[in-house]
Amino acid sequence: MGMTIVILLLLYLALPFAELAAIIVLAVLNGQKKRRIDELNRELAAIRAEAVWRPENAPVSSEAESGFAVPRDSGDWLNSPSAPDFAQGFPLPAAEETLSAPASCGAVTYGPAQDWVETERAAQAPTQPDTPPAPAPIRPDTPPAIRQGTVALVVGVVFVILAGLIFATTAWRILPDLFKVVLVMAFSGIFFGASAIADHRLHIRATSKAFYILGSIFLFVAVLAVGFFRLFGPEFSLTGRHRYLLLLAGTVFTELALFAGLRKFTETVYAGCCLSGLTVAAALLTASFHPGRLGFALGLACYGLLVTGAAQFLMRRKTESALPGILRIFPMFATINLWGISALVLIVLGTGVTTAAAAFLMAGVHLFLGLGLGRNGGDSGEMCQAYLAMFSVQLLAGLWRLVAPETAAAGLYTVAAGLVILALLERGPVNSAAREALRLMGGVAGLLLFCGILLAGIADGGLTAHGFICMGLLTLDITLEALKFRNEALNGLHSLMTAAFLNYGIFYLPLSLNRHLLIAALVFSGLYLLGRRIKYPLASPAGELLFTVLAFGDAALLFTRAVMGAGSGSRYLMAAAAVLAFSATVESWTRRVEPLRQALPLAALGLPVLAVSILEVNLGIFGIGCEELFLAYLMIFMVWDILKRDRMQIGLGVLGACLGAAYFLIHYFRGQAVAQPFYLVSAAYLVVRSRGQEQRARAISVYGAWVLALAGVHTACYPYLALSVQRRLVVLAVLAAEYLLLRMRKPAQEMEGFFQIGFAVIYIAVMLGFYRGTGPELACLPVCLAAFAAVYVLTYRTGGLNLHLLTAAVTLWLPAALIGRYQIGEERVYGATLAFLLVFGGLLRAKWRILEPDERQKPGVRADWFCVLATPALLVMAIAAPGREWRFACILAGIACALQYAALKPLRRAAFTAAGTLAVLAFWAQPFITWPELIRLEISLIPAAVYIRSLEAVWGKSRWMYNLQTALYGLCLLALTLDAFATNRLADALILEGVCLAVLVPSCAGKCRRWAFISGGTALGVALYVTRSFWLSISWWVYLLAAGIGLILFAARNEMKKR
Repeated sequence: MGMTIVILLLLYLALPFAELAAIIVLAVLNGQKKRRIDELNRELAAIRAEAVWRPENAPVSSEAESGFAVPRDSGDWLNSPSAPDFAQGFPLPAAEETLSAPASCGAVTYGPAQDWVETERAAQAPTQPDTPPAPAPIRPDTPPAIRQGTVALVVGVVFVILAGLIFATTAWRILPDLFKVVLVMAFSGIFFGASAIADHRLHIRATSKAFYILGSIFLFVAVLAVGFFRLFGPEFSLTGRHRYLLLLAGTVFTELALFAGLRKFTETVYAGCCLSGLTVAAALLTASFHPGRLGFALGLACYGLLVTGAAQFLMRRKTESALPGILRIFPMFATINLWGISALVLIVLGTGVTTAAAAFLMAGVHLFLGLGLGRNGGDSGEMCQAYLAMFSVQLLAGLWRLVAPETAAAGLYTVAAGLVILALLERGPVNSAAREALRLMGGVAGLLLFCGILLAGIADGGLTAHGFICMGLLTLDITLEALKFRNEALNGLHSLMTAAFLNYGIFYLPLSLNRHLLIAALVFSGLYLLGRRIKYPLASPAGELLFTVLAFGDAALLFTRAVMGAGSGSRYLMAAAAVLAFSATVESWTRRVEPLRQALPLAALGLPVLAVSILEVNLGIFGIGCEELFLAYLMIFMVWDILKRDRMQIGLGVLGACLGAAYFLIHYFRGQAVAQPFYLVSAAYLVVRSRGQEQRARAISVYGAWVLALAGVHTACYPYLALSVQRRLVVLAVLAAEYLLLRMRKPAQEMEGFFQIGFAVIYIAVMLGFYRGTGPELACLPVCLAAFAAVYVLTYRTGGLNLHLLTAAVTLWLPAALIGRYQIGEERVYGATLAFLLVFGGLLRAKWRILEPDERQKPGVRADWFCVLATPALLVMAIAAPGREWRFACILAGIACALQYAALKPLRRAAFTAAGTLAVLAFWAQPFITWPELIRLEISLIPAAVYIRSLEAVWGKSRWMYNLQTALYGLCLLALTLDAFATNRLADALILEGVCLAVLVPSCAGKCRRWAFISGGTALGVALYVTRSFWLSISWWVYLLAAGIGLILFAARNEMKKR
C-alpha cells in the first residue's frame, strides 16, 4: 500500500513536467507552422503585386513558384488609371484557396498550377472589350488572434505551479527523508532531460542552457538535502564538524556538471560561473581543515597566488585573444579573484605572523603586477596605479599586524617604516606610471603618519621625542620631493611641514608657554624676512603667508596672555617683542601689496594697548589715561600719512577700525565725553587729507569728516539729553541744517546720495531707539512722525536709491510698538493710525501718483512704498482688530488704498477687482446689521455673486473669465452644499434645491450644458443625502445586482453599436 502511494505521488509529480514538455513541443511546432504560413503569404503578396488582368488573347506565363499563373504582357494595363491598387494591404489567399470575382464582372478561378480561365465573357461591355473586370473585393486585415499554443502554455504553467504548491503543502511532510533526497535528484535529472530535449529536438539553445544550469544547481541542493536530513550521520550534517567537506562535495558535483557543459555552452557568463566555482571549492577546502579565520585568509591568499601565476603563465605563452574557450576569460577571472581575496585579507583583522604573511603575500603579488603593467601606458598605467595602491595598503596592514604595536611610539615607527619603503621603491628603477602611483601612496602614508603624530600627542598627553623624530622624517621626505620636482604645490606643502616641524620642536622645548610663543613668533617672522632677503629655492607665496599667519597667531596669543593675565614686566616685554616682529613682517608685506599698506596701524595697535596696561596696572603714577595714548597713537599715523602720501594710505577703513576700537575701549568705561577728541582729530585729519586728491577720493574724505562730525554732535549731547531718541533727533536736525545750507550751492549728485543715505540711516536709528523705549520716549512721537514725513518726502522725491522703502517699512511697525510696548489702548492706536494714513496718503496723492515714471529706477518707475505697504498693513490690522467696527474701518481704508492704482490705466482693472474683493469683505465684516441664522450664509453670498457677475464688466467677456466665474460660482454653491450637510436642516436643503432649480431651468433653456450638469448634479446629490436613511436601509446585494445589470446593459449596447 505504501509503495502504491509513493508511485502515485511520483506520477503526480512527473505528470505536470511531462505536460510542460508537451506544451513546449506543441508551442514550438505551432510557431514553425505559423512562420511557414507567413512566408507563403509574403510570397503570394509578391505574386499578386505583379499580377494583372490580361486581354482575351494574351499569352499566359509559366506557373509561379507558389502554384499560381501570372499573365504576360500586362505592363500597359498597369499604367492605366483603372488598374486596381494591389498595395493597399489586402490579405492574400492560402496556397490552395479559391477566390471568385462578382458575377457582374466575370468569375475568375484561381487554382494551383492552372491558367487563368475566363468564364463569363458575355458580361463584358461591348464598348470596352479590353477593360478588365474589377478584382474581387478582399476583406481588410484583422488583428491576429491569440495563438492556441500560447494559451495552452500559460494554462499549463499555471497548472504546474498549482500542482507544485498543492504538493508542497499537502504531500511533502509524509515522505521519508531518503525519498525526499531522491526526489530532489529527480528534479535535477528532469532539468537535464529538459535541457537535452530543448537543445537536440527543439533547438532552443537559451532555454536548454537555463535548464542545464538549474540541473547543475539541483545537484548541489541534493547534497545539501543529504546533510540536512543527516543521511550520513551528524558529522556530515549542515551543522556537523565535516560540514565543509559536505559542501565541498556538492560544489565538486556542480562544478563537474558545469565543466561538462562547456562543450555546448561557451558563453562568457557561463564560463565565469564555472571559474567562480573553483574559488568556492578552494574556500571550502581551506575551511575543511579548520585553520581559523587567520589561517583561512592565508590559505585563500595562497590560492590567489596560484591562480594569478597560472594566468600570467597563460598570457605569456599566448595572447589573450588567442587563448581557446574558457581560458580566454581566465586572466580576467584571476584579476577579479585576486582583488576579492585581497579585500578578504584586509577585512579579516588580527595580529601575528599568519595574518601578516597573508598581507605580505598579497602585497607582493600586487607589486609584481603593478611594476609589470606600468611599462605600458593608457589603461595599463591606470591598472598599475590600482595595483600599487593595493600594494601600499597591504604593506601597511602587514607591517601593523606583524609588529602589533602596543604603544603610540611603536605605531608611529610602523607607519614611518611603510613610508620609508614606499619612498625607496619610488626612487628605485621603476617606470613613470609606477613612480606616480608610489608617490601618491607615499603622500597618503605621510598623511597617516602626520595624523598619527597628532593622535599620539593627544594619547601621551603632550609632545614626545618619537613624534619629533617622525615629524622630522616626514618633513625630510617632503623636502626631497619638493627639491626634485620644484612645483608650487610641493613648495607650499614643504612650507606647511616645515612650520609644523618647527612648531613641534619649539613647543617640545622645556620652557614656559610665554617663551614658546615668543620664540615661535620671532622664528616665523624671521623666516619670512629672511626669505625676502635670501633667494630660497623652495620659497612660495603660500609659505610666506603661512609664516605670517603663524607669527600673528603666536603674537596675538602672547599679547592676550600679557594683557589679560596678572601682568609682569617680562611678559609685557615678550609681548612687545612679538608685536614688533609681527609688525615688521606686515611692513614688509605692505611694500609688496599696495592694499596692505593700510594694515600697518592695525598690526602695531598692540603697542599702545600694552602701554596702557603697563601705565594703569604696573605704574599708575604718571596720571596718563588710555585715551591720551590712543589719541597720540592715531595722531602719529595721521601725521605720517600726511607727510608721506605715497608711502602709506591709511584710508577710512583703518581709521574707522581704530575709532571703533577707541569707542569700545573708552566710551563705555571712561565716559562719553572722552571720545570727542577722537572725532575732532579724525575729522580734521580727513579734511586736511582731502586736499590735492582726485574728486572721488576727496568726496570720500569729506563724507567721512561729516560722519565724524555728526558722531561728535551725538557724543556732545550726552550730558544734556538722557534719551537716545532725543540725541538722534538732534543729529538728524544738524544733518538737515547742513543739507539746507549745501542745497543753496547746488551740490553734486554724489552729495545728494550721501545725504539721502544719512537721513535714512539716522531716521532708522531714531525709530529703533523709540521701539526700545520704556515710556519717556512717547513724548517724542510727534517729532518722530514729523521727521518721518520730511525724510520720506525727501528720499521719495529726489532719490533713486529706494531709501524711502526702508523708512516706510520701519515706520509701519509703529502701531504694534505703541500697543505692545507702551501699553496704549488699541482703539486710540487704530484711530490715530487710520487718521495718519489717510491724511499723509492724501497729501502724497495730491502731489504724486502712487507710481511715477523715473528713469533712475531699474524698472523705470518710482513707487510710493508707504502707500504700497499700507494695504497689507491694513489687512493685518483688520485681522487683529479689537472689534468689528475697527475691522470694518480698516477694510474701508484698504479699499481707498486699492483705488489709488485706478489712476494708472494698466492697473485700473486690477485696482477695481481688488477694491471689489475688499468691498465684499467689508460687507461680511459690517457691524451694523445682524442677519438671522437661517439665511446668514445666503445673504452673505449675495454680494459675492454680484461681485462675480461684475468681473465680466471689468475684464470683458473671454474664455478664461467664463472659467473663472464658473469656479467662483462653484465655490459659492459648494459653500451652500457644505452648510446644508453640516447643519442637517431641511430649510437649508430646500434653499439649496431652490437655487439649483433656479439655475437649472435657464441653463437648460439656454443650452448651457456646464451649469445644467453642475446644478442638476448638486440638486441630485443633496436629495440623495437628505434621503440617505432610506438608501442605507436597502441591502447591499440589490446594489450589486443593479451594478451587474448596468454593466450587462452597457456591454449589450456596445455590441449593438458594433453590429
